[in-house]
Amino acid sequence: MLRALRAHDPELVTDATRIATSLGRRDAVVGGYIRDHIQVLGAEADVTGFEQALELRFVDVGADTWEVGLQVLRRFAAREGHTLIAAQHQEDGFRLGRWVSNQRVRYRDGRLSRSRVDTLESLPGWAWDALEAGWQEGLSALREYAEEHGHARPPASHVTASGLKLGQWVQVRRRQHQDGSLPKERTAELEALPGWAWNAVEARWEDNHEALRAYANASGHARPPGDYITASGLKLGRWVI
Repeated sequence: MLRALRAHDPELVTDATRIATSLGRRDAVVGGYIRDHIQVLGAEADVTGFEQALELRFVDVGADTWEVGLQVLRRFAAREGHTLIAAQHQEDGFRLGRWVSNQRVRYRDGRLSRSRVDTLESLPGWAWDALEAGWQEGLSALREYAEEHGHARPPASHVTASGLKLGQWVQVRRRQHQDGSLPKERTAELEALPGWAWNAVEARWEDNHEALRAYANASGHARPPGDYITASGLKLGRWVI
């Protein structure tokens, strides 16, 4: 019924799209918007529940999914500063990751209009290649980590606030470098980060050795207490033991 109405009522598409982009589908149920297009007739009965269910379908079926997805993506980009969306990511119930994946598929198949291509490419961090997007997402997160910690060597278990398993991402890059499958330009991007190391074990040894040297210069000996931690967070006492 709603699909048929959508085909013959342009205002329904406009209203449903406006509701989905400004309110979200869940908030739509309190608005009574469906009454502007459909009137429930029949026996005198409480049809509130039916109308609320119909409201949700009104938004889901009636809205222009391109416009809804674009507005949700723009809000995400304004909040996060990028458009690197995980495949399973949802925003207020909208499957934004799936929508982004669909746009990439349509682009690959030549089914996305030039205007829509230009619109997406104007968004910060947009990438048509999902693998390239994953690389950019990891690199961006690693840069942020380096700015905060002074080095680009997160522990293997480190997960960002957005859920990215950054420690594992770094381990994969090291394995790719070891087997020769990491492109030269990506190798250069990683090596440009402060404190980057291809061998994390050797890098940690050097960090602790330098910290111990500084401790010895300051205290006159190289025997820090077992619980001693440097200002940068190195557990130097435990390392010495």
